[in-house]
Amino acid sequence: MSEKTKAVEEVILKAKPESAEIIRVLTQQGLAASFRQYWVEWKRHTVLVLGFSGAGKTSMLRSTFGIVEPEEDLGKPTGDVRLYMLRPGKTTFRVSDTPGHPILRRRLDKEIARLVRGDYQGVIDVVAYGYNESKHLSSLVKEADPESLARYKNEYQPVSSTGQVNARYVRRERELELAYLKSWARRVGRQSKLKWVITVVNKADLWRKHRAEALDHYQGNGEYAAVFKEEFPDIPHDVCPLSCSTDGFYNLRPPSPGPKFEAWRREMSEALVSKLHSRLS
Repeated sequence: MSEKTKAVEEVILKAKPESAEIIRVLTQQGLAASFRQYWVEWKRHTVLVLGFSGAGKTSMLRSTFGIVEPEEDLGKPTGDVRLYMLRPGKTTFRVSDTPGHPILRRRLDKEIARLVRGDYQGVIDVVAYGYNESKHLSSLVKEADPESLARYKNEYQPVSSTGQVNARYVRRERELELAYLKSWARRVGRQSKLKWVITVVNKADLWRKHRAEALDHYQGNGEYAAVFKEEFPDIPHDVCPLSCSTDGFYNLRPPSPGPKFEAWRREMSEALVSKLHSRLS
């Protein structure tokens, strides 16, 4: 990479991607001529992040790649497509973080259309084996009548008053996760220019007692793996477990992590970064 190309990269990394500020600053610094060369290379490294609401897409980007969210967005579900330029190693790439909430489907549709026509090289598909902290359930408990509230506690309440994870909730979230995959995979289809998919199975600290079952669901003989085999038979598909947060699951708090636990989390994060670099090269 030439000195001018490096300078172009520094300007873009500091500016808001795809904004007029980029062109203005490059022109001021006499780097506009080098921009076209850099743009061609940059366009090759584009990644779309997909996943159902509450799977931890933004948390994955924050903990693994060091993105910094605006202070007003911290702790909030992603409400629109957010663009980031990341450089965890030698390769700079652009990533689009998408909303997973069903009511924001129209905002996602635009990115799926871009995926179909080849604007994205690959997809990071974030799942959580049903341990999604979904915001779409809040409406069920607002001004609920006794019957609806009882149904919520039985079927939808993630953690019981005794501190037990509701198995029905987790199964239901896995079903929604699978439906979400089908909704975009069948639209993209076999004729797209998609080159690879990495499924990140987030929240491994919550499902590690069921590790073999969870990974089989995504890359073995499970329903999720079957959709990939059907829709993308010729596209490389990797599965990477990850634990990007120790905040617990709703009001269920885990024990304090020790050195071995942190080393385990770090190892998974490094494996994901390594896999991504191999796909981008």
